[in-house]
Amino acid sequence: MNRRLLLGAGGIIIIGLVVIAFGLRENGWFRSYFQKSEISKDAVLRTPEVEEAKIEEETPQYKIDVSYPQFHNLGDPNREAAANNLVKEKIEKSIAAFRDAIREATDTFSTTKSELLVSYKVVNLNSSIASILVSEYTYVEGAVHPLGLSSPFNYNFRDNREISLADPFNPGSNYLSVLSDISRASLKRQLKESYIQESVEFGTEPRPENFSVFFLDKDKFVVVFNVYQVIGYAAGSQTVEIPYEQLSGILRQEWLELIRQ
Repeated sequence: MNRRLLLGAGGIIIIGLVVIAFGLRENGWFRSYFQKSEISKDAVLRTPEVEEAKIEEETPQYKIDVSYPQFHNLGDPNREAAANNLVKEKIEKSIAAFRDAIREATDTFSTTKSELLVSYKVVNLNSSIASILVSEYTYVEGAVHPLGLSSPFNYNFRDNREISLADPFNPGSNYLSVLSDISRASLKRQLKESYIQESVEFGTEPRPENFSVFFLDKDKFVVVFNVYQVIGYAAGSQTVEIPYEQLSGILRQEWLELIRQ
């Protein structure tokens, strides 16, 4: 084969690889992959500062007023960026879902403006973990009533990833059954005459999705049951606080140290 043709083909291949790499970078995969590869295990982390980021937009049809946290001065810019990007990504998904709901709304004669309001509260923060409560209030025109939901942002700065429900507990332990039993007893006391056994038992079955809204406070494990999960809308969301002492048999000691540092 002609040498010029070979060189030409090689050049096309190289250009193609460059284009692919650029596309991956623009889509976030390239940046995410190399960002993780640059994480230093020897970095000295410190409790980050939290700054409020805002997204605001208002039209005659809707209002968006969103506040979300961004971390600074953690001690490792790559870990910091990974956490911040994940928070922002979750917020952008909520906004996209709200816009979709507006487009699908059928009540075009409503005089009430649709709204998405998002705020946050720092439950626990140190150089190892962040546990943040995100509160979302949504109203879409034509709906019977607004909907308020809580969601968690639990992040492990050291491992550079989101914390799962199973992470703080001993592998193979019956932590779901323990959380279920404690929550049922607590909700029965809290709800009193509003307590409906069937609803509470269904919403607290020992399944991960039933305890997905959790927070790692310094002294207690907190579970939030959003509206409708264990009781009707009028009663609102329900919160169960479990002192770590009650979880001593199933909680990993190294995690308790990370939480309380």
